[in-house]
Amino acid sequence: MSKAVVSFKIDSRIKEILQKLAEEDTRTLSNYLVTIIQDHLKAKGILWGAEEQHEENEKEESAIRFSGKNITPPPTDDH
Repeated sequence: MSKAVVSFKIDSRIKEILQKLAEEDTRTLSNYLVTIIQDHLKAKGILWGAEEQHEENEKEESAIRFSGKNITPPPTDDH
């Protein structure tokens, strides 16, 4: 997965609060912010990266299950 650098200005008080929260989670500020952003994307139903691939794999497996290729015919009552 490629990574990009993002720089932005934020109120110093907010940065201090976020830094303390990150330390409580034993994370760097950068990692803490990435986690918050990832959680926000997930809450919005936006899939990306590994989650997107997992969702795509589930769709493919579901399509195979319901395509008739893996369906066993029901038993018959031929006694």
